[in-house]
Amino acid sequence: MLERMYMTVQTAPGPWVVMTTSERESRYGGDYTEITLVNSKGIIAHTYVDPDNKNAKKWQEVIDLTERGWGIIIDDLKYKVKDGARVYKNKTQEPLINADSKVKPVLIQKDKDQVLRRLCDVLDL
Repeated sequence: MLERMYMTVQTAPGPWVVMTTSERESRYGGDYTEITLVNSKGIIAHTYVDPDNKNAKKWQEVIDLTERGWGIIIDDLKYKVKDGARVYKNKTQEPLINADSKVKPVLIQKDKDQVLRRLCDVLDL
């Protein structure tokens, strides 16, 4: 409860392409899923979904489809913020997405390559 008092909301401009999901071992015990995303401005971001948290249900379809090779574009994400400042991944300094975001699927395609080609077109790569 106290942590929520120090957090503000910052919209993470999307839409976001889900690039990867990877299961990791938590230093606190158990496992979590790291999801890597990229938006149409080329910003790479990450979120961490712990199956023991209530927010995991919001991300389960995204995780399942990505692991099966589907392409997914989502939106309505919020950056993780603490004490009014955006939180970044330590090693890469890429922003973190708040796992409590209301995940809104924009596009789900069986062929992930089509989604990646669309992203490359938007980024002019």
